[in-house]
Amino acid sequence: MSQRQFDLLANLYDRVDLERGRRAGKLAIHDQRMLDALRSVVADQDEYAVHLPEDDPDAVKVGDEVAIELGTPRLGIGMFPMSFADLIRNPAARVSEPGRYYIVAERFNRCSDAVVPDVVQKYRKLLELVTLLGEAAAYVDRAGGHLIFIDEGKFDVPVQYASEDVEALDVGAIDRLIDALSTDIHREQKMAILAEAVRELTRSEPPQERFRAVLAHFPELLKKFNDGYRLFASSFSYEKVKSELEATRIEYAAKIHKVFTDIQNQILGIPVATVVVATQMKEASGFDANFYINTAILIGAWVFVILVSALLVNQTHTLDILEREIGRQRAELEKLHTEIASSFSSVFGFLDTRLKVQRRWLRVVFWILIGGGVLATAAFFVITGPARAALQWLIKLV
Repeated sequence: MSQRQFDLLANLYDRVDLERGRRAGKLAIHDQRMLDALRSVVADQDEYAVHLPEDDPDAVKVGDEVAIELGTPRLGIGMFPMSFADLIRNPAARVSEPGRYYIVAERFNRCSDAVVPDVVQKYRKLLELVTLLGEAAAYVDRAGGHLIFIDEGKFDVPVQYASEDVEALDVGAIDRLIDALSTDIHREQKMAILAEAVRELTRSEPPQERFRAVLAHFPELLKKFNDGYRLFASSFSYEKVKSELEATRIEYAAKIHKVFTDIQNQILGIPVATVVVATQMKEASGFDANFYINTAILIGAWVFVILVSALLVNQTHTLDILEREIGRQRAELEKLHTEIASSFSSVFGFLDTRLKVQRRWLRVVFWILIGGGVLATAAFFVITGPARAALQWLIKLV
């Protein structure tokens, strides 16, 4: 409902020929639709605050030109300030852009596709800065327009600025600060550094002038922030990084070795299975008990080969996951500590070597397993007469 009311009133404002510096002027009624809209808003003074000082709304007809006075409508419909300066007299509008507003002097409708005036573009950039400072602050009073920081107690920065401050805004400097805070790397520390820079810059100012001081001396604020962050970035401990990477090396080396130890019982079962196959198969000249024993042993041997092969594939996938995680750790180190990353290349080189060794061992075990299955099959056909005869018959068919 409020959006429809706003659109109705904004459309009427667009057509009023305003007197300079006044919320009054002349309205030419070109069609019935405009006449209906005029009568609708005039009939509800409490909502729209539109008045015809010289004419009776019911007597007005299409083609007439009437004098019109435009007051301040109900705030729930939207804001209709005379100028941009009037818009930002509202404390909440200095913290976030109102959803619906119409600047009369600029004929700018926030809800339309109209060209955005330069002052509004700068205003929106300034609100991005307010949002960043709000994130750095301990608390934001949006209704009252206050940024509350903590500095041995409450440190209040009222968001007070005028249209001249917006027009003089250093957009490039604000963009540089936004870019510096656009990534999540050390974001919490960056916000703390920004808060400290604001406090240092404005501590000597009276509260009502603090935010304007931030805008007036923004390059200095940006320098304080950059200096503070450089100091933070260079203050990390080399020994701490070394200790953390050593712990990482031990942790991942243990995980890599565990890939093999987790299946060592199954691997040790390979020679046992080989002995069983070699000693339990008996010469079988016909379809006697030895034939069925040999067949059962061969089937059991291949079931063992398949199950252990599945375990080996699973452990290979585990190594793939560990390799990706180690790569992520390496990339994070290079991103956060570019200057010293090369000093710890041996740690990741060691882990890469362990990964390659484990992969080779898994391949060796796999081929031993396959070889054992093939040998068991060969032994079966050699000592089991019916199976050997069937194989020879198949070979002749081929």
